[in-house]
Amino acid sequence: MAIADEEGVRLRVMLDSGAFTVWNSGGEVELDDLIRHYEDVVERFGARHDLVLIALDKIPGEKGRVPGKDEVARAVEVSVQNYHEMRKHFDCPLLPVYHVGEDAWVLDEYLKHTDYVAFGISMALTPEARLEAAMAMQRPGVRVHGLATTSTRMMRHVDWFSVDSSTWAMAAAMGNILWHTPWGVRQVSVSKESPRRYTR
Repeated sequence: MAIADEEGVRLRVMLDSGAFTVWNSGGEVELDDLIRHYEDVVERFGARHDLVLIALDKIPGEKGRVPGKDEVARAVEVSVQNYHEMRKHFDCPLLPVYHVGEDAWVLDEYLKHTDYVAFGISMALTPEARLEAAMAMQRPGVRVHGLATTSTRMMRHVDWFSVDSSTWAMAAAMGNILWHTPWGVRQVSVSKESPRRYTR
């Protein structure tokens, strides 16, 4: 992770645990390793920049397999435990991850300690179901960070405080940029190497 560190420029930087990316590859992020990494970043940059950290959530099951109820319940317990353990180490904002669809008590537990929560919404749901689930979990006075939630419909209908997505990076890798139009966000080819410039 690199932070541009120009003299006198104060940045607001959010760090993600990488839990989903690693889980998607068949692995798992270790809590102690993540805490050490975050502590290193805070020590190096915390005095000069405003850091926001995303807590380590436990993702149940495996890629391509729907987890059972016991797996989900255990994952919830681990996620809550991780959040409370990480709170002992950091004074900067630490966002717990609430997976939309989990029991409401989980979100209520997090809201006892923070008004800023990250929402994870299963990509297995239809776009309509994802949108409905996100809207249903909104709470007055609660700031919500959307994980991988930058579709045009999501952005228009849900009152996000912040969002993230890798869509821009994937578009850039294919020689495109994202461009806002009256009809929504579109990919525009800016490289002569972009596959979108060619037809078969």
